[in-house]
This record gives sequence, C-alpha cells and structure tokens, in this order.
Amino acid sequence: MGFLNPICTLPGQVLPVVPMVIVLDALDEAENQNSNFLSHLFNSRQIQRCPKWCKFLVTMRHDSKILPLFRGPIYKVVELQQEGSLTDISEFVGQTLVKAGISENPELTTQLVKKSEGNFLYASQLMEHLKYQISMKIDPASCVQDFPTGLSSLYLNFFSRIFPDLKDFQNSLSRKLLSVLSISREPLSFQELCMVTGSLESEASSPFGQIQQFLKTHPDTEDPKFSFFHQSLRDWFLEKDVTNPFYFPPEESHALISKTVRFSLNLTLQKNREQRFLKRKNISGDILSKILFII
Repeated sequence: MGFLNPICTLPGQVLPVVPMVIVLDALDEAENQNSNFLSHLFNSRQIQRCPKWCKFLVTMRHDSKILPLFRGPIYKVVELQQEGSLTDISEFVGQTLVKAGISENPELTTQLVKKSEGNFLYASQLMEHLKYQISMKIDPASCVQDFPTGLSSLYLNFFSRIFPDLKDFQNSLSRKLLSVLSISREPLSFQELCMVTGSLESEASSPFGQIQQFLKTHPDTEDPKFSFFHQSLRDWFLEKDVTNPFYFPPEESHALISKTVRFSLNLTLQKNREQRFLKRKNISGDILSKILFII
C-alpha cells in the first residue's frame, strides 16, 4: 500500500505526540472508482499496519457504490441520518438564523434540519435561500413548509423555476450544454462547449448564463473551464428516474460529442488531403493562401 509506507517508516524522533487524522473527503467522487483498486487501497489487513496515532476519516454519500468496501470490524460507519450526527447541521442552521437577525427558534431549526435529511450541502443551499427570504422581509417560519425535502427535490425545484416550460427546455441549447457537462470527465471551457453543441458563442451566451450559477470555475488554465459545482448535481441529471423530467440519457450526450468529433476529424482529413494535393502540384505560397481562404 504505497501511501502507507512513508507513515509506517517514520523515524521515532518525528512521530506525532498526538493522534493525527488523514481526511479523504468525497471519496465517491474520485475519478478512479475501480472496486479492485479501492479494495486494495483500503484492505483491512493493510489498514491495520497503520500506527495507532494515525486515523483515517473517509466521507462519501450514503448510497455510494463503494460504501460496502468499508463494512468490517475495523471500520466505523456513521450515517448522517442518525439523530446524533445531525448536531453539526442543527448548530449551523441555528447560528445562520441568528446571524440573519432571527431570534433563537428551536422549532424552526428542527424543521429545517429535518428537511435536510442529514445533507450539509442541502442545508447550506437552503440557508442561502432563507437569507434571501429574510432580506425580502418574509418570515421564514411562514414558508418553511413549502421548502422541498432532500437534495433531489431541491434540484428539481431550482430547475423547474428556471425552466418552467419543459417542452421548450427539451429542445433548448441550455439542455445541450447541461447534458454535455453531465458526461464530461474534465472541465470544459465556454468555447469547447460551443464547439461540442455546434453553437455560436453569441447564441450560447444567454443559455450559458442561465446555468452558470450551478457551475464551478477552474481558472488555473489559459481559458476558464467549467464543471458542475457538486458531483451530486451530475448524478441527479444522469440517474434514471421517472419523477425527474430533467434526466439526461447518457447515450444522447455521447452521440452529440461523437458527432462533433467525427466532424472535426473529417475536417482535418479534408484539409490534409488538400494540403498534400497542392504540395504535389507545386503551387506557389501566394496562390496556396488564396485557395485555402476560398476553401
């Protein structure tokens, strides 16, 4: 187990005097979710080699396919839905309400925590919405019953509000942009999204603006690239569910990308053939540039 070797071979003089925790957050979002790879990485026999001062804290969603790898006597699985583990969310909700100018209200806090179903991402999104309600002089206690329960319902609520006409959405450029992002393994630039969807930057600007609030920007490249702000949104789009009108069949998105790749390859091959033809005919550079411009 490669990453354990340095830990297990630390010289005595540099050993920590207090327990240390190595956090592996959102392991279910790792690109390499090969079960053989992960089962080797977290093999119980290997983990038991760890010195007693070293502990691992691994987080993932409760419905993750890799969760069974962590069932066993040496692992302790804590479900967020358990009553005792909702304390952090309860404190977060209560403190956010107080900061927003709402006096302490245990009943309201309990209702909001129940709506979250133990999901901190949902709780943070919900509190952003609540702060907006409060800024508009709306009493949050009067509308809490109307809030959706759980992350899937929250996403459905968001997108139904942005795209109220589902028939128009099905044929929209916004849908194409979202579907491409949902299957892309790497962040994409705005220009790349336009290329894959076969759209001009001028016509894609407005649809892109509609969905940009759900995207994370990766500015560490020459052109900013974009991906969904959270893996759960991607999963929601791709999870086949008859109750989700925003489900994207992966084969449709793959077909769209394949069509673009085929077109680009054909264009490249065509240009290569033209270059070879002109070179064989020994055409001068001036005439060549004019012909290529016409092509």
